[in-house]
Amino acid sequence: MKVNYEKLLEVVKDINILNSVEEVLRDVSHHFVDITKVEERIYSRIIRVAESGVIKRVTANTIRSLAAKEASYLIENNRYTDVDSSRFSELDLNADDGSTENYEPVDDKGLLGTESMELQDILSTILPNPDRRRSIIISEWLGGETNDRDIARLLTDKLGGKLKTHTTFISRFKLECRDKLGGLMS
Repeated sequence: MKVNYEKLLEVVKDINILNSVEEVLRDVSHHFVDITKVEERIYSRIIRVAESGVIKRVTANTIRSLAAKEASYLIENNRYTDVDSSRFSELDLNADDGSTENYEPVDDKGLLGTESMELQDILSTILPNPDRRRSIIISEWLGGETNDRDIARLLTDKLGGKLKTHTTFISRFKLECRDKLGGLMS
C-alpha cells in the first residue's frame, strides 16, 4: 500500500501534527513485525477520514485518536504481527530444584562474541573510506536499527535531503555491502 504523502500534507496542513502518529507508533511498535506497513495504514486512514468529511478540523488529538484506533484494530486482528514470537524475558527455564532462571539465547555462530577490532577490520575491508552518510548507516545497523525508513529519517535530519533519496541509497548500500561481504566469506 502506497501512501500519497502530498495528499497527507494537504489534509494535515501542519507537519508537527504527525508527531502524534509517531508517538502512537512508538507505543505499539513492539506488537508488529514491520512497523512501516502499520504507519502506511495509519496515514491512509487519516487521508480517507479527512476526505470523507467525518472530521471538520484536523488536530493532533484527532490524529492521535485515529492512529490509536487503527493500531488497536491491527493488533486485535493480528495484522502485521508475529503471533508465534515471544520475548526472551517471557521464556523462563525451570531448574530441577524448583528455581527459575531467565532464558539467555545460545550464540551458535559466535556472532555475539565478535570483538570490536574484528568488526573494525571487516568494516575497513568493506569500506576503506566511508563517507558520513555510510558511517551513520553502519552505526545504526550496529545499534540494531533495521528499518530503512527510520535510518533515512535520521539521515534527513542530520544531513538534509529527501527521505526517498536516502531510502534508495540505503537499499543500494545494503546490496553493495552484501556483495562485498559475500566476496570475503567465499
